[in-house]
Amino acid sequence: METPKTTAKDFFIYLGIVATLYFSLGSLLALLFNYINYLYPDVLTDTSYYYDPYTTAVRLSLAMLIIIFPVFLGLSYYLNNELRFNPAKKDIGIRKWLLLLTIFLGGAIVLGDLVTLVNTFLNGEVTARFGYKVLAVLIVIGITLYYYILDLRAVFIEKKTLGHLFGGLALALVLGTIISGFFIIGSPQTARLIRFDMQKVSDLQSIQSQVVNYWQTKSKLPTALSDMKDSLSYWTIPTDLQNNASYEYTVKGAYSFEICATFNKDSNNRKYPSPYGGKGGGIAYPDSNVSPMPINEIGDTWQYKIGRSCFTRTIDPEVYKPYPKSL
Repeated sequence: METPKTTAKDFFIYLGIVATLYFSLGSLLALLFNYINYLYPDVLTDTSYYYDPYTTAVRLSLAMLIIIFPVFLGLSYYLNNELRFNPAKKDIGIRKWLLLLTIFLGGAIVLGDLVTLVNTFLNGEVTARFGYKVLAVLIVIGITLYYYILDLRAVFIEKKTLGHLFGGLALALVLGTIISGFFIIGSPQTARLIRFDMQKVSDLQSIQSQVVNYWQTKSKLPTALSDMKDSLSYWTIPTDLQNNASYEYTVKGAYSFEICATFNKDSNNRKYPSPYGGKGGGIAYPDSNVSPMPINEIGDTWQYKIGRSCFTRTIDPEVYKPYPKSL
C-alpha cells in the first residue's frame, strides 16, 4: 500500500500537537517545582524575599495549562480517530519526524536529570526539595516517553482502550496539579489580599524612609505625616489602596516613632526586601523592648498579624547622623 503524502492539514495538526504538548509539559513541571518550593523551603535560597505563590510565572503556568492542555487532548483524540479510520497515515513523514524528535528530547531531559542528580549527590547537596523535583521530572517525562514510543509503533490504533487509559492518567495528573495548587497556595482572592498586604508594607517602608530623612534634615521627628509634604519633593503621602485610608503615624519619643496598618492575612514569616537592600526591612532599627511584632533570627522587621499591626522604630543618631547645615 502506498504511503499517503503529508498534507497541509496533517502538518498543522501534528505541529499543533507537539507545540501544545511542549507547552503543557513545561507548565506542568513549572507548577510542580513551585509547589515543591512552597512545601520544602530552602534556608539557603529563601531567606531574603517573601515567597509570593502567585508570581507571574505561576499564574502564567496555570493559565497555559488550563487553556492549552485541553487543546492538546482534543487534537490527540481527533488524530487517533483519524489514524484508526486511515491506518496508512501512520507512516507519513511529518508524524515520524515529530514523534522521534519528542522521544529524543524526552530522553535527553531524563538523562540530564539523572546526571544532575548524581552530580548534586556527589556535592553533598541532596535535599528532599531537590529529590522531589527530580522525581517529578522522571515521572512526567517518563510517562510521556512511554506513550510516544507506543504511539510510534501505532499501538493505539488497535488498542483504543489503552489510549483512553493514558489520556485519563494525563488528565488526572494535570487536574490534580491544578486543584492541589489552590489548596497549597490559596485562591486568586487570597492572592489579591496578600498583594494588598505587600503594598501596605511597601508604603510603610516608604514612610519610614521619609521620616528618617526628615529627622536627618531637621534634627527632629515630624509630628504628623503632613509635616513631610514638600512641593519641591516627588514624595507623596501614601494611602492604603484597599480602602483609601490613611496610615497611622505616632511619635513615641525623641528618636522613636510608630507606623501602623490593617492587614488581611498573617505574614507567616514572609520576607520583605529592604528598599536599601539586604535583609530586614528598613533604615531604622526596631526597638526590641516595645515592638509588637516578633523579630525573627535574620532581622526581618516586617512581621505582622491579621488586623491592625504596628511597627515601632528607633533611629540611631550615631548611624543616621543629621545632615550638616549649609552656611
